[in-house]
Amino acid sequence: MIAAGTGNSFMRELHVKNLSNAIYHIVRGVHYPIDICKVDFADGNSCYAFNSLHWGLASKVNER
Repeated sequence: MIAAGTGNSFMRELHVKNLSNAIYHIVRGVHYPIDICKVDFADGNSCYAFNSLHWGLASKVNER
């Protein structure tokens, strides 16, 4: 992965410090296991998340 954000906490967890380091990991095929969360909804839909999980609370607060 190549980081595109400002915080890049996920990239730090993968020990990717900068662009050249990210390219090195891609070229060398470096792998790190990560946890994936799957959420199943009552209507049959599901979604997956990694690194962080959000459910829209902040947007509801901003609307009010």
